[in-house]
Amino acid sequence: ARLAFALATAVRPEMLIIDEVLAVGDLGFQRRCFRRLEEFRESGTSIIFVSHDTDSIKRFCDRALWLHKGEVRFLGRPKEVCEQFE
Repeated sequence: ARLAFALATAVRPEMLIIDEVLAVGDLGFQRRCFRRLEEFRESGTSIIFVSHDTDSIKRFCDRALWLHKGEVRFLGRPKEVCEQFE
């Protein structure tokens, strides 16, 4: 996971899709990843962050979408979506 994240973020992409990669690392790895993602976001990169970690979604995302079996369950502010999911 560390190598994959490092390779995917070696250059600033226009769009980055992160799928549960942060769930596999230790706390230090997760902090470094979130700092890097925040740098990308501030420089204009669009990020699709796929996760079941509602705390990370609430902390990092501007908007959230809850999908269940390919169907939209809820779309809106991260706190509201996470509350519905939980």
